[in-house]
Amino acid sequence: AGREGLERALDRLGAAGGDDALPVLLEALAHGEALAARPGLRAVLPPLLEPLDRRGLRVVPLELEDAEAAARATPEAFDPPRRVPAEAAPGAVVGVERRAVLGPDGPRRKGRLRVAAGPPTEAYRLVLAAQEGLAAHVAPGELAPARADLEAVLEQLLATPPDHQHLVTISALNALLKHGVKDKLGRELKDLLRRHGIREILAYPDYDASKLGAGKLEEVRVRSERARGKIVRILRPGYERESDRSVVQKVLAEVSR
Repeated sequence: AGREGLERALDRLGAAGGDDALPVLLEALAHGEALAARPGLRAVLPPLLEPLDRRGLRVVPLELEDAEAAARATPEAFDPPRRVPAEAAPGAVVGVERRAVLGPDGPRRKGRLRVAAGPPTEAYRLVLAAQEGLAAHVAPGELAPARADLEAVLEQLLATPPDHQHLVTISALNALLKHGVKDKLGRELKDLLRRHGIREILAYPDYDASKLGAGKLEEVRVRSERARGKIVRILRPGYERESDRSVVQKVLAEVSR
C-alpha cells in the first residue's frame, strides 16, 4: 500500500494497453487515494485522474465537500456508507473511503463514504489504538489479516450500546493473542475490563488444566513433551467476573494427552 504500491502500479501501467490498463489504473488510484489522505500529499492524485479522463471515466467526489451531492446524484455508484465515530452530527459525511469511478455505461468502481456515528467511546479508541500499533509488532505478511480482525471488532463496537462495549473488547484481545501481540498491545484493553469487574482467568503453558475444569476450559488434546494434563499453548484467553467468578469466556487451550 501507499507510495511503494503506487510506484509498482505505475510501472505495470507502462506495459499495459487497452482494456488491460483499466484494472491497473484503478489499483494505482486506490494507492494514490491512500497517499492523498496524508498531509502534504494531495498532489499525487491529479496525475492519476488524467488517464482515466482520457478513457471517458470520471472520478467522484474529488473533494470531501462534494461527497454528499455526488452520492445523491449517483446513488448506484456508492456502496452503503461506513459509520465511524466522529465529532459531527450523526449521519454527516466525514470522509471518503473510496471514490467512485463512473463510465458511460455505469460505475466501473463503486465508491464508499464515511458518515458520523457519534463521538468515539473509550472502547473504540482503545481498539483503534491497538489496530494502529500492529505495524510496529506484526510481520508484514500478517499485517492485513490482523488489521481486518480488529476492523471487524470496530464494526461490532459501532453496533453495540456503550454500556456493553467493554465485553466486545474481549474479541479484540482474542485477535491480538491470535497474532502474537496481546501482551504488547492489549494492556489498556485489559485495564478497561478490570474497571468493569472482569479479569483474565489464570492459565499459561505448563499450568495444570485440572485446576480450571470444564467450567473454565475448552481443551484441545495434543501430543507434547509436557506431562499429561498440562497446558501446552493458550489459543484463546478466558475471562471471569470478579464479583461471582462467573465465566464470560472460557479459556481455549491445547492440553497434553
